[in-house]
Formats: sequence, C-alpha cells, structure tokens
Amino acid sequence: MTPSRAAASAATLAVLAAGLLACGGDDGDPSSATSPDLEPSSEATGSTEPTTSAPKGPKPIPTSYPDVGLEYDGLPDLKGSYRVALEVFVAFDRGRLQLAREAKMNPLVSENAAEQVVATFQSTATYLQDHDAYYRGTSVATFDDVETNGGLLGLDLCLDGTELRFVEGGSASAPDGPARVPFRVIVTQIDGSWTVTEAATQEGTC
Repeated sequence: MTPSRAAASAATLAVLAAGLLACGGDDGDPSSATSPDLEPSSEATGSTEPTTSAPKGPKPIPTSYPDVGLEYDGLPDLKGSYRVALEVFVAFDRGRLQLAREAKMNPLVSENAAEQVVATFQSTATYLQDHDAYYRGTSVATFDDVETNGGLLGLDLCLDGTELRFVEGGSASAPDGPARVPFRVIVTQIDGSWTVTEAATQEGTC
C-alpha cells in the first residue's frame, strides 16, 4: 500500500469511528426533543373538565440523517440523564460525518467532545484538506452493547461503511480496509454536562 493510500485508510477508520453531525431541521435538534407538549387551558377551550391525558414524554431521537449520510439501525431506549448522554453522542456522530463530507471541523464535534477527541478529528479534517479529498455515501450504525455506570455511558457499535466512497482529486473509490468495523464510545458526565471522552475503532470486523 502506498503512503497516500495508507493515510487514506487511516482517515477512513477515523470517519467510520466518528459519526458526523449535520445542522438538520427541528427534528434533529436535541433541545427540541425535550420541549414539553402543552395542553390548551380550560379557559382557552371553554371546558371545565379536568385534563385526563397523561403527560407526553420527549420526542424520539431521529434515526436517519440523510444530509450527512448517517443511519442508525435503531437506538437504545435510555431514560433520564442517560438519554441526554445519548443525544450528545448522536450530535457528535452527526458532526463526525459532516466533517468527512466537508473536510472541516464543525461545532457538533467541537462542542460535544473532549479536547483529545476533537484533536483526532481535526487531524482527519486536515488530512482531507491537504489531499483535496472528502467522503460521500451512507454509513449505517448498529448498537451492539450499551453500558451505564454512574456518570458514564458506554456504547459499542458496528459501523457499516459499505456505501461510503473516498473522493480524492475528483476520483471516487471504495475506502481501503474492512467495510464493517467495531466502534467504542464513552460519554462522560463532567461538571453536570455530558461529553464524548472516547471514540475509537476497535480491532477486527463486525
């Protein structure tokens, strides 16, 4: 393998291991997902009957982000603070794929990940810029295992990049390396906020 293709392969693994976020519509906004649905008041409806409908929970987190080519084969059903942690991961993951398409850092990565994680993806963006390269296509993520422990959320995923294409100098090709790779993510609660503190591919295929 030539040095250029080896570097491209390394960049591919980083792309598979980082779900890039897109600035999508309201359905993709984590803040909107927790907005309560308010029932009209009895004064507004003219009714004096008490409201009997049960309070509605938060909107489901979307599983499809076509703007950045990210699809989830289902999301884990997490409650409370861990659901917030999952939203942070999904935002980061969307940003990872946005970075791969645009070859530049974006707030979805930089604002949802720790400094060492951001540095890794900045290196990927720099490589893509230096080689006039980017990725296109769709990546599908499947959750294999979910662990919760105090202020930690651990996620093990399988990232399928079969449909991804590496575009360099206007020429597209399938990336080197395995099409399906294991991906380990740790989301940590620090000073009351959740942050992606680890996001890395693992050895082997899935």
